[in-house]
Amino acid sequence: MRIMIFASEFPPQPGGIGSHAWSLGCEMHRRGFRVLVITDGRAEGKREEQVFDASAPFEILRIPFGLVGLRQLRRITLYLHQLRRWKPDCVIASGRFPLLLVAGVPTGVSKVAILHGTEAGAPESVMKKVTLRAAQRFAALIPVSRFTRDLFGLDPGDPRVAVIPNGVSGDRFVAATGEDGSYSGSPCLTTVGNVTYRKGQDNVIRALPTLLKRYPDAVYHIAGIPTEKDAFLELAQALGVEKHIVFHGAVSNVALAGLLRATDVFLMLSSVTASGDVEGFGIAILEANLLGVPAIGARGCGIEDAIDHGVSGMLVDAKNPDAVADAVDTVMKDRASYSLGALDWVGRHSWTAIGDRYEDVLVSLTKQGAS
Repeated sequence: MRIMIFASEFPPQPGGIGSHAWSLGCEMHRRGFRVLVITDGRAEGKREEQVFDASAPFEILRIPFGLVGLRQLRRITLYLHQLRRWKPDCVIASGRFPLLLVAGVPTGVSKVAILHGTEAGAPESVMKKVTLRAAQRFAALIPVSRFTRDLFGLDPGDPRVAVIPNGVSGDRFVAATGEDGSYSGSPCLTTVGNVTYRKGQDNVIRALPTLLKRYPDAVYHIAGIPTEKDAFLELAQALGVEKHIVFHGAVSNVALAGLLRATDVFLMLSSVTASGDVEGFGIAILEANLLGVPAIGARGCGIEDAIDHGVSGMLVDAKNPDAVADAVDTVMKDRASYSLGALDWVGRHSWTAIGDRYEDVLVSLTKQGAS
């Protein structure tokens, strides 16, 4: 079976959508599927992309960076050309632009949309209405969480809809065997992800005054592209907790593994922003679970499907500092049990298990097309 994955982002550039598309492509390739990926190239890191693509087990085609209108024309042209050249059995769209483009081009090929949540756009916006309408043109719709399914207003009983959570590769940190750094804190608290209001590092900072009353030696480590670092540092200074925060910036895989090994509790207190930016799942939580790190995450977003509440971690109201502190207390008092729960939980999200569910959808579509 030949599958084309059209993704809005892709490694080696950061991003959850790209990481998901790469893992899906690798798993389907491992199962004997023919895989072709179309994605955007970046203005920076072109050489890095070339090296990455050359080592990939399947073909990757990148749309050159350029002016918005020109890039969109290149997307359409490349997509149409590869439909004729490669003749896929199925096209998988992942990300907003691929979703809109694949929906808008009539073909006889089965179409699958992977919905991460961020594609929907701001509530009541024209973009949201256009995106929701486009989603209805797909033969199969795969939201990565129940939250994302509901965000798109999809009927749980619709046979086209299958909620399939994000997966994680068990060997994610196998190669990260360099020396671990010295990461302070008792407890050591960590968030990994772009430093933004959507990822919710500000919510953890707001909870620190309450947490420090219970854990005076706690340190909060923030790893990720420092997009909103200045605003969050200003917030920390206003609350008098800046000495208990370390901004690491973007980190290597080796450094990330070292930080997670030192972490007592992983936190992802994400918020839904005014622009409609949401956390559709929270793959960084599963990556922490791989190393036995329990997590505390926000209710009211896709993180509810990324944490087994009371087993692999806790779900809380991200805006309630007392609730956050209570959750840290609960996990720390029984951390060994929560660590085992995290390992069991992440085992159920291996790409072997998640790949079975994707294969069921793809094979089913092929049979329908042949009937």
